[in-house]
Amino acid sequence: MSQKFELSQPITPTCPNCGGSMRETAEGSPQSHACKFGHGFNVADMDPSELERMWNAVAIAFRTLNERAELCRRMAKVSKAGGQTYSSERWEKSWREAEHRAGVLRRFLDKSSICE
Repeated sequence: MSQKFELSQPITPTCPNCGGSMRETAEGSPQSHACKFGHGFNVADMDPSELERMWNAVAIAFRTLNERAELCRRMAKVSKAGGQTYSSERWEKSWREAEHRAGVLRRFLDKSSICE
């Protein structure tokens, strides 16, 4: 399965605590934002919160790819042992793809300073 991700400019920032949309508030400088649940942030507070949220998302993606690779590896082994050539090949292809994607993510993180 191949998905193409395209991002457009967000209409509003999202709350680092709950993910809900935020609105600008008139109080404070620099600009302050609040979500519908009352979580409030100024721009300086949002930066470390967004970086933490980004790091958590990357960690989840990396862990999920690792778990997928292991599941597919196991299924390829079981299918091969059962003489299911087509299934074995399909699972092995999925295993290699998950490993490749995890490797790409790992290399990106090794070279990136986005989470510092």
